[in-house]
Amino acid sequence: MLKSGDIGRTTPAQEYATQYLHGINPFGVVSNISGIIKAIKDPPQENAAKSSKDNLMPSVGAYRMVSRIKSQAYKQDKKHHGHAMDNYLSELLGSFTSGVAPTVLGAAIGGYMDRDRLTNDSLPWKERLLGIGKGVGIGLAATTIANLLGMLGSAITKRRTEKEQIEHDARRRWENWIIPGPGMYNKGKRLGRSEGDYEEHPEEHEKMKKDLEAKNKNQSTSKAVLKALAMLAGIGMTGYGLYKMPELLGKQKQQFEKLVTK
Repeated sequence: MLKSGDIGRTTPAQEYATQYLHGINPFGVVSNISGIIKAIKDPPQENAAKSSKDNLMPSVGAYRMVSRIKSQAYKQDKKHHGHAMDNYLSELLGSFTSGVAPTVLGAAIGGYMDRDRLTNDSLPWKERLLGIGKGVGIGLAATTIANLLGMLGSAITKRRTEKEQIEHDARRRWENWIIPGPGMYNKGKRLGRSEGDYEEHPEEHEKMKKDLEAKNKNQSTSKAVLKALAMLAGIGMTGYGLYKMPELLGKQKQQFEKLVTK
């Protein structure tokens, strides 16, 4: 069971929320990408016991989320010799790669459509390019909706048990790479499983907590100042994201309504 001292620890919801809000700002997009790349390159690190406040700093939420699922996959494979490490990468990147097929298909159809008739050779290139643009837009919108549904599905369904996650990773999940939705769903499920690993095995995190406390006490003044500045920058990005979020959600709603009414 979790202890009262765990209230301030980082969670997947906090990591996702901060990187989403930061991503509304152009500078936040860059910091999120840098955090994701660094987490992919770095050795797996368990971060569930770390402070939730640090997620506010640029790149930290994105870094921790990737590091979290990477650590879960690494520990599971080390113990059970499955394909979790392969699958975690496809879950992370599949939301992008899976959009290729519907986008290309949408562009191909859009480029050859004229009043619902295919292969019209007399169609002017200007109109054909407009058709390609519309097809690409529809393909991207369909991918986005599928990924959002995958994320929602992972959130509202029951968390996978340790056994269920091991069985899921018994084979490589190629569908994560090519079909919109499954990668996002499975990433959400792995994030949930990382929480389950923490809650079901609290004894594994006691030493980490003590090491983190000792590290924070011995932190140099210069590092503390840099951390404070990064925190201020992150708070600014978060505030900007909260301010712009209603406008962003309104635009997304309009785009969705245009798509479903065509």
